[in-house]
Amino acid sequence: MKKTILLTTLLLTFAVIIVFSQNFVNKQYEFVQWNMPDDWQTYEKSFMPGVAYYNGKLGTGDEISEGAVFTVVTQEGFASNIISEMKNDPSTDLQIEAQNYLNGKKRNYYEGVINDNGKTIWFTLSYFPSTDEYSEFMIFAIASGPNISRDKAILNHIIASVDVSVKDSQIPESQTGQVFLTLLNSDNGIYLPNSTIEFEYEVEEGLLKGSPWIGIIPSDIKHGDETENDKYDLTYQYISSNKDKISLNAPSKEGFYDLRLHDSDFNGKELGYISFEVKDEVETLPIITTNQEVYKPGEEIKVTYKNAPAKTTRDWIGVYRESSDESGYLSWQYLDGNTEGELSFIAPRDEGEYNLRMFDDDSYNAIAISEIFSVSQKDLTTVYEDKEAIFISNYDFCSEIIEGKPVDSKLKFSNNDERIYIYLTIEEYQKEHTISWEWIQPDGELYDTVELDLQAAIDLGYKTIRDYHVWAWVNTSTLDNSLNGIWKINIYVDDDIVLTRQFVFY
Repeated sequence: MKKTILLTTLLLTFAVIIVFSQNFVNKQYEFVQWNMPDDWQTYEKSFMPGVAYYNGKLGTGDEISEGAVFTVVTQEGFASNIISEMKNDPSTDLQIEAQNYLNGKKRNYYEGVINDNGKTIWFTLSYFPSTDEYSEFMIFAIASGPNISRDKAILNHIIASVDVSVKDSQIPESQTGQVFLTLLNSDNGIYLPNSTIEFEYEVEEGLLKGSPWIGIIPSDIKHGDETENDKYDLTYQYISSNKDKISLNAPSKEGFYDLRLHDSDFNGKELGYISFEVKDEVETLPIITTNQEVYKPGEEIKVTYKNAPAKTTRDWIGVYRESSDESGYLSWQYLDGNTEGELSFIAPRDEGEYNLRMFDDDSYNAIAISEIFSVSQKDLTTVYEDKEAIFISNYDFCSEIIEGKPVDSKLKFSNNDERIYIYLTIEEYQKEHTISWEWIQPDGELYDTVELDLQAAIDLGYKTIRDYHVWAWVNTSTLDNSLNGIWKINIYVDDDIVLTRQFVFY
């Protein structure tokens, strides 16, 4: 399998199962506290500002020749410099980059390996941005040598215990609550100038006492200060309920903007935002959907299609076995020059997996492929109470992700784009799940597949995990002209396909 796709993940489980035999004691540095094995020593070598502990062997220069180091740094700006150097260092293989939570605290998580003159060093870095409760800080850990698996497990055990002592923090306490913002009428976050942006929000009821408001602000305006945002808002609306669906008009000028929600109109602060783009021409690809995922032989298949080229009356849609080539259609219908509409097909008599494909102008040039549907004689009405459905509330194709948000959303990519990302929002979940990505080349061959294990919410100290973001990407430097065309991504949850989306590489 090609190592071309990197995936964000909620990485709070151990890589191996270890039975810890040593005792752990509480440690604290400034306002950060954690549990440390009682036999680890203070690492005196000042390779980073802050405090460090180690377990292993020291070399002649007092460096760690093998073993593990755990470090806490509270110096402002230090983490961003380390992360930048790490990403630009050719000897560093950054394998995981994620945004998640640890003990209720938002963090940016990084993990990978360093090739140090033939020696493999595993590292993990957790960066915690500043909040109203504590200043920014970072946790950095490394492990190498013959006991690397054991040391990684111990380091993850230490990291899982990291917390802050709020009474000693450098920033006064302030209750902000949680905020949720979701775009409703755009799959890719792109709008025409002056069009309507429909969205929904949710805040804690306690915030309604201070005249909270939502406004459209250019994305390049610094986040955080309501007074500053108020200077640049293009349109706004006060909110009077803790949850609602509302709309605002998109700006008339092309560019990148945010919907930003604020706790007050009186020297308040920004609580949350969601980004979107305004373009004169919104790129749209043809789409085919079915009304069911499973049919019995001979049952009616109701098909909806959108964004067909309609340059002639000879665009058509055919029913195919999932494994068939373009010439192997089972039934078909012309679209008669319509860009969108509904069709009706009869499910094939043979059980198996099928899809629908759209072609332009009587050709075998597939311009859209539906999600896979099944034909089966089995009674599929049984509902298992212990099975939890995961709802992917939003997806986005983009060429860059900054601070956990998609940038440059679009559906067409080239080698001028360094990466092709797919960014997903998982609405909520409670139980353990496995998410899988399949990247399918234009010729139908599997390019790559990736799996992600989601840990149960209760194991992380929560009742429910909400609004969780994951993303994967492919580096365009690995793609040549033979891979130009329409790509497809199949997304599975617990082996069930839940989403199929397409993009163009040219």
